[in-house]
Amino acid sequence: MRFRQLECFERVCELGSITQAAASLNLAQTALGLQIRQLEEETGVLLLSRTSRGVLPTDAGKVFLDWVRRTLDSRRDIKGALAMFRDNTVPRTVTVGLTPSLTLLMGAELIQAVARSPLNVTLRLTEGLSHVMVASLPTGRIDLAFAFKPEAGGAFRCTPLLKDSLFLVRSPSEAGRLAKTISLREALSDRFAMPDRDDVVRRMVEDSASAEGLSLNVAYEVQSLIAIKQLVSRGLASAILPLGSVHEDVAAGRLTALRILDASLERTLYAIRAHDIDPAVDGFLVSTFLCVYRKNADGWGTGEVLMLA
Repeated sequence: MRFRQLECFERVCELGSITQAAASLNLAQTALGLQIRQLEEETGVLLLSRTSRGVLPTDAGKVFLDWVRRTLDSRRDIKGALAMFRDNTVPRTVTVGLTPSLTLLMGAELIQAVARSPLNVTLRLTEGLSHVMVASLPTGRIDLAFAFKPEAGGAFRCTPLLKDSLFLVRSPSEAGRLAKTISLREALSDRFAMPDRDDVVRRMVEDSASAEGLSLNVAYEVQSLIAIKQLVSRGLASAILPLGSVHEDVAAGRLTALRILDASLERTLYAIRAHDIDPAVDGFLVSTFLCVYRKNADGWGTGEVLMLA
């Protein structure tokens, strides 16, 4: 059983498609299918089942997938732990991209954590929307992007890290101080300040509302996060935003936030990078990112962390 086989199995389960997984791994479908069959022969059980929508792990496959993720995590961790024994006299500069909400949540602390690294790595941090950062990967302007909904091809490696939840944001006078969560139906009884329909979060909310037969009342269409939060703090509207956009405001008492309990309003965050990135640097950056995220998101109930730091 080889690590490459485990990576193939994880990717198939992640994407639910042999075709998409083969493209993302830069493999022929027949080669990927052979890797899966070899795993099934070695384990002696059927790991995947085909459906009209793609492939899904069987019950045995789910147990195996859990072990695969722990194994691959452990490999990454040991690579990072052993990296400090390498020759680190040559400084390296790595450009990491964060979405705007992640920058607000943890940008400064991530820079500080990397600065303390024994790897002699200088972090160059850039901010951008997910699709813009992914488009920058082929040019080399970004080495590693933490982004949502990657559309990267086979030249890049995409690892799911965590589920990022959306929050109903209200003025302190409008929300119960003891509540931490709210249903989508309850949340949509408010009127909202939101960007236009090109905004990813707004599209997510509208799609979720439509699926439940609910309507979204957008009282103010605003393209500025600052203006949206000002309208909310004055009690003129509510907002639906990711954690990073509001955590400092909530801590300061300027806003309150309730996590919306609806799976359709969760986004999967990925680490996206080229296959030739230094494994030690890659493992260290991903592990450090997750550690800082967990520290800052502790107590928010932000959703499932898919890769353990």
